[in-house]
Amino acid sequence: MKNVNEISLILRIIQFKKWKIYVPLFWCSFVQAQQPDLFNHTPTSFSAVILGQATMEGVPAEEGDWIGVFDDSGNCAGATAVELINNKSLFILTVYGDDPATGEIDEGLTDLELFTLQIYDSSSSEFRIHEGSYGGWQDNQGQFLDLFTPDSILNLADSLRLNQLQVIGSHNSYHIAPYDSLLMIIDVVVPDLAWAIDYTHLTLEEQFLYYGIRQIELDIYRDPQGGLFANRLGNWLTGHYEDVHPDIPELYEPGLKILHFPDIDFDTRYLTFSHALEALKNWSDSFPEHVPVFVLIECKSEGLEDYFDDYPYLESFMETMQGIDTSLSYVEPIPFDLAGLEEAESEIRSIFGDSLLGIITPDMIRGNYGTLEAAVLDGAWPTLGESRGKILFGLDNGGSLMNDYMNGYPSLSGRILFVEANAGTPEAAFLGMNTPSDEIAERVNEGYLVRTRADVDTEQARTGDASRRDEALATGAHFISTDYYRPDSRHESDTAWTDYSVRLPGAYFARVNPVSGPQDISSLEFDLVNFNMTFDFTTMMDNNEFGFILPEGFFLHQNHPNPFNPVTTLRYDLPEDAIVNITIYDMMGRVVKTMVNSQQNAGYKSIQWNATNDKGAPVSAGLYLYTIQAGEFRQTKKMVLLK
Repeated sequence: MKNVNEISLILRIIQFKKWKIYVPLFWCSFVQAQQPDLFNHTPTSFSAVILGQATMEGVPAEEGDWIGVFDDSGNCAGATAVELINNKSLFILTVYGDDPATGEIDEGLTDLELFTLQIYDSSSSEFRIHEGSYGGWQDNQGQFLDLFTPDSILNLADSLRLNQLQVIGSHNSYHIAPYDSLLMIIDVVVPDLAWAIDYTHLTLEEQFLYYGIRQIELDIYRDPQGGLFANRLGNWLTGHYEDVHPDIPELYEPGLKILHFPDIDFDTRYLTFSHALEALKNWSDSFPEHVPVFVLIECKSEGLEDYFDDYPYLESFMETMQGIDTSLSYVEPIPFDLAGLEEAESEIRSIFGDSLLGIITPDMIRGNYGTLEAAVLDGAWPTLGESRGKILFGLDNGGSLMNDYMNGYPSLSGRILFVEANAGTPEAAFLGMNTPSDEIAERVNEGYLVRTRADVDTEQARTGDASRRDEALATGAHFISTDYYRPDSRHESDTAWTDYSVRLPGAYFARVNPVSGPQDISSLEFDLVNFNMTFDFTTMMDNNEFGFILPEGFFLHQNHPNPFNPVTTLRYDLPEDAIVNITIYDMMGRVVKTMVNSQQNAGYKSIQWNATNDKGAPVSAGLYLYTIQAGEFRQTKKMVLLK
């Protein structure tokens, strides 16, 4: 779809549905400037989202500036403040659609209605317009989408069950690779280990927002007294002696800590479990319509010495280092037991509240079924509509720890975490099957949620081998875990790296599961917006005047969709003010309905027909004509109603 200046734009959707989407940003701590009166708007039950960068005559907009979207009649259909994120002036703008239930009231956009963007410069109290008008919402394949109509196929999304979706997850979602000098030492001693830990993740908020990650993994260690993991032996190896026990307050606080393993692989986005939960909760509250996020928790007790069997050269190296400095000692983690799991549940409750309203628990799935597994096998997972904005927690541990957690809680009654119980047991609902295989599809068809891994130990990323990734996607596993939801930046300059990454086809947040989802709506996908779109606002305007890019001539567009049932949109262009008459006729030339008969201002216009006549009665299926008369201009087109 092109605007009137022939500037091509594909507007894609971050989250869409017929319910409201609220998108206040969450990681900025500034006070927003007051919304200007011109940007007052009425939220409706239909919405989509535009993401972009904002500049004014090439200069980045500032925090507190506001962006508004206006329909072809000059009505504001949504507004938001500009935010500074990663040194970019970005906006996340909810665009509201017109509510057909309110009759003559024009609250927002119709599907093909053109719109303009305007910015308010808070520093000068001036308004500027982006010179371009846009319309026709498209997906990544350029297909037009019906976003704002009640009968849109996109609204079918909310009827899907959670086990009918597929999303991308991140492995060890908190992880930051050891810094270069430490990684170099590890690479010399144990290159296999250096490879395995040489990956870095963005913050959870960035993963969720920019890359559509909807499954994460957090490794937690017990630290009931605080200070256990303040020992960072790796810093001694690189000569950073003062940082062996760094002055980081969070490390000395009692509570669960997040890291891969102590002493040498300790860098993390979140030092504590509670801090990661807070980031998750804040993001979820800011985007209450998001596809549910599944959080896998791995309880760990491994210290550096536990890796000696796998990496014997590491053991001999560390013994040599201790010979140089006998004061060096390894962290000895506290064994994880039921008390540790209870502590994890307590921290979840402290962040999400005792009511657990934002969490999907095993009790919610089991309902009145005799066991959790019985509910799962009967397809009793909640719908997407019922679970938007919610979180699921799972335990990524088996054996005695899992058994202790389940003991006394049949079918996980009263528990927060799902567990990786074996299929055929009362607690079975989620299965960890890290190696893609044909068995995954079997389990998916049975009703279990399944997680698998697209890549392991950076091997696939370094070689560019996408076979495991493609197999993982095809299995129907609900969560495809990866370290590479974006390519490693080194691929741009280092021939030893590739542009390997793991995304759903078309770069979507979620898609209909290729194995368990209804194949008649297999094209239903949730689109991810690209942040590379920049809108430059240049045209100066008076506070009380809105400037429009007007059509070059009169024109009647083909209705969309066509054929249709039961609603279609008629678009037309008015280069000047005119008395407009739009009438629908049957093939016998009889008047079916007068859609417009009034004086209208110049602009890009649209109106919806709901397949009724002037008396409000439904009309029969068939071929219809629609005609516009505006001044001396007259044009007629055909449309088909299906029933």
